[in-house]
Amino acid sequence: MHPASAPSSEGEHSICPHCWGVNPGMFRLCARCGADMRTILQESGGLRRTAAVQSPVPVGTARRLGLGQRAVLCLFVVMMALSYLVHLLPQGNRAPQGLPAPATTP
Repeated sequence: MHPASAPSSEGEHSICPHCWGVNPGMFRLCARCGADMRTILQESGGLRRTAAVQSPVPVGTARRLGLGQRAVLCLFVVMMALSYLVHLLPQGNRAPQGLPAPATTP
């Protein structure tokens, strides 16, 4: 029994088992994702040029943010929002800096 990997010896096109891209010939590397066409799914053996376009196999998620990292991120977002809102507040009745005060008529 032969695993469902590409390219096969029959046909003019080969389908990449990594990104499902259709390649016009029998090439070793996929033109779309750069994975080795002779391997199954994500088992590329280090021959990838780029990351996988999509993965038909569930991949474990990366380590989530800890409590301290979440607090720092939240503080950063709040500070960015406050710095934006400060510029929207009216500056009062003072004249803008750099411009002379308007002359009064006698």
